[in-house]
Amino acid sequence: MTAAFFTGLAVAGGLFFAVGAQSAFLISQGMRREHHLLAALLCAAFDAVLIALGVAGVGALVASEPGLTRLAELGGGLYLSGFALLCAVRALRGRAGPGAVEAEASRRSVVLRTFAVSALNPHVYLDTIVLLGSMSAAWPGWGGPAFGLGAVLASTLWVFGLALGGQALAPWLARPSVWRGIDAVMALVMGGLAARFLGA
Repeated sequence: MTAAFFTGLAVAGGLFFAVGAQSAFLISQGMRREHHLLAALLCAAFDAVLIALGVAGVGALVASEPGLTRLAELGGGLYLSGFALLCAVRALRGRAGPGAVEAEASRRSVVLRTFAVSALNPHVYLDTIVLLGSMSAAWPGWGGPAFGLGAVLASTLWVFGLALGGQALAPWLARPSVWRGIDAVMALVMGGLAARFLGA
């Protein structure tokens, strides 16, 4: 059971370690200290629910249906293609850091934006429900839930780390050149993942 827990922690940590839309949003909220802990809590809760669904068997069900799996892959591939294109454009044109917008947002606005960057990303469903859910099935008995708990912990540490670390990283992340480099790397990574999903 301990091995399952730490495997879930490591695998999920690798999946969540990416500066995608949700991560950039949390960094932005952290830099401005604008309901950043609430945003992190909502992101962690959303991931936890999806991971729980995957461990409960939804992931295995989707994986067992080639049509559903292919549909999920196509959706994720299209989303990632658009995200990669956006990152490539930003890398070429440059942009201000995520904390450049100074107008204070309301709690309701932050909640809605948190939901949007979390729920409208098909890739998160592939990662949490399908991939992590399917992997948890390899651990018998309580190993599956332990794997899921490790994955939930990885998600929680990641989102709160971004939200809390945003202020400390603000001087570095505020430089447009840094974000051009981040966007260039993410364009390559997301483009490669999109090609894998669309070509599967």
